[in-house]
Parts: sequence; structure tokens; C-alpha cells
Amino acid sequence: MAALVAASLAVSGTAQAQQTQMRAATDLTQYGTVVDIVNEDFSKFSAGSETAPDFNANINTTYSDSKIPYFENVDAKYTSQPRWGASFAYPAGGAVCLYSTDEDYVSHINTPIIDASGHGGLTFIRFRARLLENVGNYPGLGLHVIDFSQNPTNGSYLLIKQVKGVTTEWQEFEYIIYNGTSKMLVNINDENNRKVLIDDVRVQQVNQYVETPHLLPHRAYTGNSFKPAWNKVEGADKYLVNVYNSDTDGNIGDILVENMETTDTTCTVRGLLPGNIYRYNVTAVAGDRLSLPTNNAELYDLVTPVLDPVESVEDGKFTATWNKVPNALYYNYYVYEEKPVTEDGDVTVIDENFDNVTDWGGGSFGWTADQQPTYPNEQELGYLSNVNQTGFTATC
Repeated sequence: MAALVAASLAVSGTAQAQQTQMRAATDLTQYGTVVDIVNEDFSKFSAGSETAPDFNANINTTYSDSKIPYFENVDAKYTSQPRWGASFAYPAGGAVCLYSTDEDYVSHINTPIIDASGHGGLTFIRFRARLLENVGNYPGLGLHVIDFSQNPTNGSYLLIKQVKGVTTEWQEFEYIIYNGTSKMLVNINDENNRKVLIDDVRVQQVNQYVETPHLLPHRAYTGNSFKPAWNKVEGADKYLVNVYNSDTDGNIGDILVENMETTDTTCTVRGLLPGNIYRYNVTAVAGDRLSLPTNNAELYDLVTPVLDPVESVEDGKFTATWNKVPNALYYNYYVYEEKPVTEDGDVTVIDENFDNVTDWGGGSFGWTADQQPTYPNEQELGYLSNVNQTGFTATC
């Protein structure tokens, strides 16, 4: 018996993958009650002006009990919530001016540690920004969301984004994350030694009239169709599914399916092209109320290969063939031997003592129950060789 699996470096983006997207400012009040976690207008950064920031001002201080002094160092008198963080940040008449003259140092302003774990973690990040001077093509600001819920001194990134399109005119930028945590912060920085004004930083969630569905892994991908899936939302009458053409960078293209209605927690989407990349989202509906849509989940899957019949077996060997699968980088081919049991009694399924297993150089590992490997963090999963029966995997 044989089985074949096509493999790709980007087989599929599961529906549970957290994604972040930037979009035009959303009227959140249509979805429910807005919850302000951070709402900072920097009115206490009153020294200087937008055109002439006070570069002599020192807004920093030291908190002796801080475990993250780089991110908790702004004097509380400057902000409506204590424990902001900043470096090379200056008052600019009710705004913040980021400006580092040393190319080895990054200017930044960050929120305090906040709790954004409520409301499913769906969190809106908004701020206004503009360049103080027109100095040619600007690569963009850095926007980082850093999680400290697992380690209070060493955070991990929930989001790393380059905010493009910043000009000398004030603009509002909005990003959404779907995985807010109980201890995180939002950091805005400039790595280009430019004078950038920041104002009106808001971090918001919504107590929705209808909750946003939680996407589950999609099913039944055939190349021409698939079935998205999600959890049942309390009070929802139906759901709307949208599917878009996309690319490997996550850009949204033409819409393929718009507001497909279903009362179930899955549906069949048809009209796909094998090998193409798509993104999709789901909105819950209750009466005339709509939930915020889910994240745009990636659909980049592979069709199951179809094996051709084996024509002949000679000297225990045969040639296997199958159809070509779009986007497959390689194929895994497995051969199984069937050994039917026809009588009652003891049956040996595996008989392996691993005596012949060696290290890469052909020598003995030398491991015993009392002497374990000294580099467990450097282990890699792989198939064992020199065993009586193939298929054993181990870390080594």
C-alpha cells in the first residue's frame, strides 16, 4: 500500500493564524460600545510647537521598580496614564516629536503595559503622524506590539509593521491585531533619524453587539473549492463570508466571493484556481447588527496528488507516478507492507533494540538513562537510520 503527500514551504495559513491589517479609520460605534484602553492626546507635551519642538526638554525619569526601564521611563506628569516609555522624544506644542541625531540610536514612544486580552483580543491601534520636514522618500515608521505576559522582563513581538505613507501632512493610521494579551505595549519608532510628529495615540476594543466569530482551520480544499469554518456565535442569525485574491505579502486584491450568506458554521466556496493564494473573513449577523469581521485568513493549500496504478513489480521494485500538484516543492512517498494475522496468538509488531543506531560520524551516542544529552535545546527531529524497521523518528 502506498501513500503520497505533496509538500510546500507555505502549505497553508491556518484560520487560527493571527493577522494584522491596516485600513481606513473605522467607525467602531456601529459595532458596539467602544472601550478606551489608551487615549493619549499629549496635551501635557505643551512646550515648543509643531514647527519648533523643544529639543532641550527632558521628559525621562527612572522608576526603581521597573523591570523594563527602556519601556518605562517617561515622567508621569507628561501623560494621562503613568509609565510610558520614550527615547529621543520631545514636546512639540501638544504632540511628540521623535528625533535622534545619532544613527546608532532609535527614537521611540511607547504606551504603558496594558491589558488587551478582553473582547477576544481584537484590538484597534490608532495614531496620527506626520513628518516635520520634507526630506525626500521616507521609508516609514516602525510599529511594534510587544507581549510581556509570558516573561515580564523579555517581551516577544505580536506585531512588527512598517508604517508607510507618512508625509508632511497629518494622517491617521489604524491597525488591528486579533491576539491582544493581558500584558502588552504598543511602540512607535523612527530608525531613519527624521523628525516625526506623533499625536493622539489610542488603543481601543469594542464590546460588540454581536461577537466576531473565531475562525477554525478550513477543510475540504480541492483546488477549485474549500470549506471555511468558524465557531457558532451566540445570538447570530447568519454569517457573511468574503473571499479575496491575494499574494504572499498578504495584499488584498479583487473580491472573489462577496457576502456569501449561510446560517451554518461552514459553507462551500467554489471558483478557486489551484495554486492561487486567497484570503477570507467571516462576519456574524444578528438582525441589523453586524460583528467586526474576522482577520483575513490565508488560504494557500495543496491539492492531494492522485497516484497512477502500478503497472508491474519486478525483483521487488516498481516505478510510482502521479499528477503534478501546483506549488508543490517536493513529494513524500510512503510504502506500507500489509501483514494479515490469520490465527490467534502472539504477533511481533516491532522488534528493535536500536543497537545499530549511530551518530553522524558513525560512532555511538553514549547516552544512558543516567547520562542524557547535554544540548537538549539543539535537538532536531529526523528519521533514524540503521534500524530494523523504517519510520522511527527521534530528536538528536
